[in-house]
Amino acid sequence: MANAKEIKERMASIEETRKITNAMYLISSSKMKQAKKKLADTEPFFYAMQAEIARILRHVPDMHSQFFDGRESIPAEERKIGYIVVTADKGLAGAYNHNVIKATEELLKKPGKHKLFVLGEAGRQYFAKREGIEMDTQFRYTVQNPTLHRSRIISSEMVEQFRNGDLDEIHIVYTRMIKAMTAETEEQKLLPMKKTTFLPEDMPALVGTGLYQEDMVFWPSTHSVMANIVPNYINGIVYGCLVEAYCSEHNARMQAMQNATDSATDMLNELSTDDSNIHFKSYITSHADDMSCDNLQDYFNLYFKDHPGFLTADVIKRSNLDRGYAYQILNGRKPHPGKYKLVLLALCAGMNLKEIQRALTISGNAVLYPKFPQDAALIVCINQNCTSAFEVMNFFAENNLDFPE
Repeated sequence: MANAKEIKERMASIEETRKITNAMYLISSSKMKQAKKKLADTEPFFYAMQAEIARILRHVPDMHSQFFDGRESIPAEERKIGYIVVTADKGLAGAYNHNVIKATEELLKKPGKHKLFVLGEAGRQYFAKREGIEMDTQFRYTVQNPTLHRSRIISSEMVEQFRNGDLDEIHIVYTRMIKAMTAETEEQKLLPMKKTTFLPEDMPALVGTGLYQEDMVFWPSTHSVMANIVPNYINGIVYGCLVEAYCSEHNARMQAMQNATDSATDMLNELSTDDSNIHFKSYITSHADDMSCDNLQDYFNLYFKDHPGFLTADVIKRSNLDRGYAYQILNGRKPHPGKYKLVLLALCAGMNLKEIQRALTISGNAVLYPKFPQDAALIVCINQNCTSAFEVMNFFAENNLDFPE
């Protein structure tokens, strides 16, 4: 059996690991929110490009463009198919990279001469070891912090290969975030395009505007206009896929780091004799009669006495707060904690809005005020009975809000 010193050293090591995984969780949450905001800011321009292509096709439905040339005369076995595969530059993101690689492997089983253009070190390292797969080794771009400049370089290179006949089809394999906790690996065909995908009723930029056959003049020609618009449109799709993949990667990393943090907390609970918790419950029993609830310690003591289903160790675990910091709040050694740390702790204890506002008042903090976006978001989380920091952080990320310090 390990002695007390060994247990203490192991607990210190686990605590350090827990701090790292918790920090990585918060970093991924921030990066995901920033990327989603960038995408929302640029989407209107690319929706406009999509709408312009639809307008051109509406006026000249029988036009011939190389971007709509399906090259049907080429047999399926002889078609040169390029795949842009978007993976991560590193791991620690659950099954994120595995799912993209698995989807790509399935596509490679289909007829045709396949060539891979892999983004992200994880995918490059994997496919470099696979025999019989052609991969463009010069196609080396990072997937971190997607930018329009990088997507323009990537899309321009792919469009040029399609124009030159080096590729007959171009697809992109990436991960799309459906909602906060769900992501799916998808494959989208970039070129050649189909005219049926540009029906006016499917264009976000044209919904609700009404359609009419306006007079249009194309200069110098319809084909020249289309040749300028389509590369910008493809650039927009590539950029959107890169941002979606980047958000999905960090969402997967958030979940992986949350699981790692939870596991570390469970290990600490198993290794600890939890003396603080024993003394804490003893204090409740011996001082229940003379509690005045004019300080946080008494307030939490009385609350836990009335709600025996909530264990302090579980509450601290769900709050994602530093264990020592949380116990200082509960044991009265930190009578004036940070406002939002206190809210997280009280929320994870199952307190309602009125009880949390009372705790803030006792601690000398300002109560939650709906006029402030972060406070309003927290009020929504409380009213929705969120009981973990993970749920709160996801709600903030979905609504493009930074969690206040």
